[in-house]
Amino acid sequence: MKAVAVEQKENMTVVLLKNGTFQTVEGIYPIGQEMEYPVKASGGKGNADGFRRLRPWIAAAAAVVILITSGGYYVGYARPVAYVSLDVNPSVEYTVGPKETVLSMTALNDDAQQIVEKMQSEGVRGMTIHDAVDKTLEVLQSQEYIGDGGNDEEDYVLVGVCSDDDAAKQKIEKNLADVLEEVPQDTGRIVNYYMSDTTKRDRKAARDVGISHGRYDMYKKDGKPKGPEKYGKKSVKELIDGKEGAVKRKPPRKKPKTEGKQPKDKQPDKKPPKSDVEKSS
Repeated sequence: MKAVAVEQKENMTVVLLKNGTFQTVEGIYPIGQEMEYPVKASGGKGNADGFRRLRPWIAAAAAVVILITSGGYYVGYARPVAYVSLDVNPSVEYTVGPKETVLSMTALNDDAQQIVEKMQSEGVRGMTIHDAVDKTLEVLQSQEYIGDGGNDEEDYVLVGVCSDDDAAKQKIEKNLADVLEEVPQDTGRIVNYYMSDTTKRDRKAARDVGISHGRYDMYKKDGKPKGPEKYGKKSVKELIDGKEGAVKRKPPRKKPKTEGKQPKDKQPDKKPPKSDVEKSS
């Protein structure tokens, strides 16, 4: 299967396969180099030595040719189509490519660093955004940011979806709403969530002050008071509680136990009265 080198780390190279998944191969390969996967053993050096001997302008031209002759699938799969922020006080952001594949995950505050490291160990890159957010919520629950270990009696989640592709944005929002609808069943707690529809301008403004674009949207909805960076310190409960458009989901009601009791319409049938013939016998 065709693959393209997209990242180098120590003596390994991360490659993007034509099916949209990421794999790691031994050896250092130039970024943008096309290859067949699985890669044949090459002594751990890849094709880097020969490539380095090229003059810089020849190397750049070669990389362009590689991308063009690869049918454009590297550009297509690695091109971000959306950015999704998730705030549960830890703030993270996912960069999403076509087919809703997560290309990267970034911590937006100190609390989120451990969350991102855990998700990277779980292989977040290459997951769908649906699965990535679902898994992230599991990690947040295990670290008591949501669920019974939380400070509030209810959980609060803020999601921001930023994209110029309206069709992709609507699909992502629907899939994430499905994930959030499942949280009360998993935690047994009331979950409040808000889905922010943001723009690239919002995202840039948010990054300039060090907050998520979901939080920046709340800042805008509050009339842009002074100090947007203060919205990075507010709890998600403060941000979305009472906001028009916020959704509250309750866990399903537990069915009462009926052990040892049978419904009235399921009572065992009474024995029919004996007939005269049975009595005489």
